[in-house]
Amino acid sequence: MHQGSDFLFVYGTLRRGAGHAMGEWLGTSAEWQGEAWCEGARLYRVSWYPALVPGREEERVRGDLYRLRDAAALWPALDAFEGVTGRAGDEYGSVTGRAGEGYERVTGRAGDEYEGVTGRAGDEYERRPVPVRLADGRRIEAWCYWYRREVAGLELLPTGNWLAEERPPSE
Repeated sequence: MHQGSDFLFVYGTLRRGAGHAMGEWLGTSAEWQGEAWCEGARLYRVSWYPALVPGREEERVRGDLYRLRDAAALWPALDAFEGVTGRAGDEYGSVTGRAGEGYERVTGRAGDEYEGVTGRAGDEYERRPVPVRLADGRRIEAWCYWYRREVAGLELLPTGNWLAEERPPSE
C-alpha cells in the first residue's frame, strides 16, 4: 500500500457512536464508508481505549472505515492522538507529532515496506495497512493503528466490537 492511501479503519474511541471528541472530529474530517471488519485480529481493553493485535484467522474486529478528505493534513493529528512518532524517510517529514512530553519530527523510515509512518520503538501504537471487509463484501486496504505492547493481563474482548462492550468514560 502506498503512503497516499486515504482510507482509515478505526475500531475503538474513533468509531462513530463511541462518544470521544477525537472520533467526532474524525466524523467531520472524513467520509464514513460504512462498518467493516478486520479479519485475523483480536481486541483487548487497555483502559478507556482498546488495543488491536493480530489474532487467529477466524477472529475478527468490527470497526468503521473512513476515507480522509485531506489525508496529508489529517495524518499528523491522528498519529499524534495515537502516539505514533514515525521513522526517518517518511514523505510527511515536515509534520510534527506528540512524542512523550514534547513534540518531535514525524519522519518515517526510508525503504519501509509500506512507505509509511509506522511508529518507533516505545510507541504504544503503529500505523500500518490492513485489508478490511465492508458489509457489502468489498475488501479494501486501509491504514489502521495496531497495538505494539504486551497484552498479557489485558481483558480480551471476545466480541471484537468495542461499541458492544461496557467501557469506562473516555478521557
